[in-house]
Amino acid sequence: LIKKCIGYIESISHGRKTGFTITTNATLLNEEIIRFIVKHDISLTISLDGPKHIHDKNRKYSNSKESTYDKIIDNVNKIKKMYPEYLEKVLFNVVLDPENDISCVNDFFMNYEALLKNINVSSITDTYLKKDLKYNENFKMNFDYEIFKQLLSKVGKLKADNTSKMLYKHYQIIARVFHENRQMCYELPKYGHPGGPCIPGALRLFMDVDGNFYTCERVSESSEVMKIGDVNIGIDVDKCKKILNVATTTEFQCKNCWAFRFCHLCAAYSDKNNELSAEARLSQCNNVKYEVEKQLIEYCTLYEFNHDFDEESNTRILSYN
Repeated sequence: LIKKCIGYIESISHGRKTGFTITTNATLLNEEIIRFIVKHDISLTISLDGPKHIHDKNRKYSNSKESTYDKIIDNVNKIKKMYPEYLEKVLFNVVLDPENDISCVNDFFMNYEALLKNINVSSITDTYLKKDLKYNENFKMNFDYEIFKQLLSKVGKLKADNTSKMLYKHYQIIARVFHENRQMCYELPKYGHPGGPCIPGALRLFMDVDGNFYTCERVSESSEVMKIGDVNIGIDVDKCKKILNVATTTEFQCKNCWAFRFCHLCAAYSDKNNELSAEARLSQCNNVKYEVEKQLIEYCTLYEFNHDFDEESNTRILSYN
């Protein structure tokens, strides 16, 4: 199916530049598939959560006790042998489970840095969980310690080699949200919307096996409110408008919130019992304000220690080129 889709798109693109991205658990990769991926210059993202005992905890075969970790590493080495230059571009997606020891995951990617160079890190989301996430007693302490080391390196108090490459995204968020996007603002505009929602279906349109469309892969496929159309009727614009304007459910509270511009609550956080719930949305507010306040403190601290965000940005661009 993937081959047919790519072949179809290439046949109708007529000289226009096209790009393809595939996220995979990499267990089904073989030499034929690898050759196809490289031939069509597909951007490949491989899910890998850390060392064997951590990765295999949450990523299992449904009908086998074999290790998915062993298969992934075997296929990564296969890519390295066949197309070493292409491996340089492969992105590895790491999902942090708070039940695990983050130091162990960090050490793994530090030791495998020559093989697993490009890393994107995210945490398990509790948006649709039926029970609360459990946390390893050292998870938050070690996470915050690694962030602290990142900040020390940015003000010249610690060598960057001694910091976690895995958590560099934390600094990037601060630099982008509070520095690159900063603007002088004396008052809120006449019309506005809190941060958080993307345009439904525009960035990460998700389709299930029955042809139903959803805003992205992070929402529940059993939620009718998150379904925005299907292959037969196309996109339901009215449902998209409702999802995009989810903040109307908490309009008064949002208008009076100091973190209005920095909110990250999309419709998924309001999805409850097949409706957009104000109660569900408001239950996340304190967490958002805490995170934004923490990031503002870190941003101001870096500025007080004369960190040059612009120089860091230019260095990053040059290194990518």
